[in-house]
Amino acid sequence: MVELSPARTWALTPSLGEVQATALRAARGAGYPWGLAQDCGWAARWLWRYGIDGLTPLAAVLETPGPCPVTLGARWMDAPDVPCVAEVRAPVLLIPFLSGRDCHLMAETGAVSLRGGAPVLGALPEIGLQRIEITGQPEAGRPLRIASRRSAPGEVWKRLKRLEARTYAPASDASRAGAGAGLTDND
Repeated sequence: MVELSPARTWALTPSLGEVQATALRAARGAGYPWGLAQDCGWAARWLWRYGIDGLTPLAAVLETPGPCPVTLGARWMDAPDVPCVAEVRAPVLLIPFLSGRDCHLMAETGAVSLRGGAPVLGALPEIGLQRIEITGQPEAGRPLRIASRRSAPGEVWKRLKRLEARTYAPASDASRAGAGAGLTDND
């Protein structure tokens, strides 16, 4: 008989849909309007798809006030002529919003290129205030492949779930009234 060690911890491997839904609901719990919350979910999913951790920087952005990269990214999608130099936290969250362009993003401690809509070379730093600049030409390199399911950072997942929980209706007698099938179940 094989015994499992009680110290063994199991990794959480969310699907792309779970990543997107959790990020969206966490953004709503942090007070973001619906449109920006949807953009947060989409950005987290896009990054996760390419094997880039977008959850850790998203949690940091949602938990602390300051310039939001998702807001800037949404502005770039709506108006591409917005200036291409900005001060922003967690610049890795900008990558999905620029995915339709061939460009190079430079930050003080890292850089990433986008060629044909896929990231190449690596990823920007995940956390911290960075001055970023978008230049016209992508660097040469091999595009990142689409990643299969992988483990999510457990502590970050819990932080996002705590933000998400702010959107739940509080339990009360009124919220429980009429819940369930009752005496007749005719469906």
